[in-house]
Amino acid sequence: MSRKIISLFLGITWLALAAACASQPGSSQSARPTLDLNAPTPTPETLPALDSGQVKNPQPTLEIGQPTPTPEALPPSGEQLPDPTLVEPLNTAPFSLNLKDADDGDLAAEFYPAPQPGGAALLLVSSSADELPAWELIAQTGQVKGLAALVLELPKSGATPQAVNAGLLWLAAPENGAFNKVVTAGSGSGAGAGQALAAFGMGAQVQAAVVFFPQAQDSGLKDGMQAAAGEPLLVVQSRGKVDIGMPSGGNLEVITVPDGQQGVDAVMSQDGLLGQVLDWCLQQLGG
Repeated sequence: MSRKIISLFLGITWLALAAACASQPGSSQSARPTLDLNAPTPTPETLPALDSGQVKNPQPTLEIGQPTPTPEALPPSGEQLPDPTLVEPLNTAPFSLNLKDADDGDLAAEFYPAPQPGGAALLLVSSSADELPAWELIAQTGQVKGLAALVLELPKSGATPQAVNAGLLWLAAPENGAFNKVVTAGSGSGAGAGQALAAFGMGAQVQAAVVFFPQAQDSGLKDGMQAAAGEPLLVVQSRGKVDIGMPSGGNLEVITVPDGQQGVDAVMSQDGLLGQVLDWCLQQLGG
């Protein structure tokens, strides 16, 4: 009887010890990690936390409605590009010259450069200071039409063929533009109109001549008419006064203006006259 009691006591004691060992922390069963499905997914430290708001894009964005960027050299949108074939205009400001004629005489002149490079020019012979404003107007208007112009201021002592020849030589020089087509113009007596006509015998570059209100009785004009025989000539004269000893023909054209107007100053008072004269010059120059 006593042995059975002792065996039963030992069995109960062993079970109690086994249960106590199973409940102690640090055992192999309690050390296994567990996964919490409700916990947030770990992220790198460079990213913001999930509760800090939306992640911002560090790269610039392109707005579809904005105009396409263009280089600074191009004009703004809507403006037309310049024509690359256009030649940049030259400086057309006039400048003064002091020429020397064949007799080593001084000859004052004003040169009006052409707006664009070319070989056509006007040689305007001014026989008095009073005429200079009108010749300057002709030169400036000629520039607008693409022509260069050389205004000769003839000396008070009188004009000589050497003076006009000096102007032609200056225009023909390569360093001055090598003008190979020239229309001469003068006014009044042989000192102006006559010298403009005499230029026909001085070089092949003279294509035509214009004379304003020539005085038929002037001997210098008569000599000039002989040199201009058969050459293209435009005469501006008061009505009924066109008999200047020039034979009629296809190379002579006459523009008549109201009576009482004289001298080259008439181009400033007669509407459309200057444009008509310059258009004739351009026609003779092939422009």
